[in-house]
Amino acid sequence: MAKDKDNLPAKPQIAEPPKSVVSAPSTRVTIAFPFSTIKSKDTTDEVRELAEIVMVLAAELAEFRPSPGTKALAQRAEALLTKLGH
Repeated sequence: MAKDKDNLPAKPQIAEPPKSVVSAPSTRVTIAFPFSTIKSKDTTDEVRELAEIVMVLAAELAEFRPSPGTKALAQRAEALLTKLGH
């Protein structure tokens, strides 16, 4: 053990704990989808068939349980099928 100038034992060196540095960049990502501007240009036969099934089901529901809501649903389904070109 080393001695200092007064002939006293030197204090033992205490290692300082390492300073922790955390570098955590943000991983948050914001993605915006323009759903209001997506338009289908090529309607496939399967989509038309599905729209027809939905129209028939909506019409059956309107007959089974008549109400302004089921009537409006049937009308919307029929309008969609017409728009799709069936």
